[in-house]
Amino acid sequence: PENSELINTPVLPRVIAKQDNTNAAEKSSRSIISKIWGNVSQQLQNTFSFSQQISKQISSELAEIQQLLEGIDILQEDQLKDSLQQLLSMIVKCSADKLFQGGEMMFQKLFSIFQTQNNPDISALCLSVLINFCTKVSINMQDEHLKMLYTSMMMSIQSPIREICEAGLFALKQAVTSIDRFRAVITPRGGFIK
Repeated sequence: PENSELINTPVLPRVIAKQDNTNAAEKSSRSIISKIWGNVSQQLQNTFSFSQQISKQISSELAEIQQLLEGIDILQEDQLKDSLQQLLSMIVKCSADKLFQGGEMMFQKLFSIFQTQNNPDISALCLSVLINFCTKVSINMQDEHLKMLYTSMMMSIQSPIREICEAGLFALKQAVTSIDRFRAVITPRGGFIK
């Protein structure tokens, strides 16, 4: 009977009140955590949406570049010049952190055009595209590409065919006038400037 009196004392409501306070505190902290998680979740969704937009933008830019490259080697001189100018413009606008897949195809096509064209404007555009690409994108075979680029330029300068020689000299002149833009790539790689 004494124990039954203790149970019916006012202590019991205090324990229940403490549990209610604990439950209220838990509910309040859960509510705050829920709001924070909702905000974080919304930010993550916004970030994901933003990264998807950037990814789509990068993909569309790369798709445009690859589309330009597909038939570039069979174009007539005026169309080729326009396409090379568009390609140069796209590469100049691309930021360094954007990855470019298909760089090998671009190098092969541009070297082929550079070596077969007699037009100095087209040779200079090819050289400008290649140099701008090399300075913006880190690729595994950069040294080899630079060696091929300068070797083909020097071979064209030494060509017995006057038009090819002039195209090579013009390309060299264009390269020298924009040397500050690609000096960082050339200088540490075995003295290509010499």
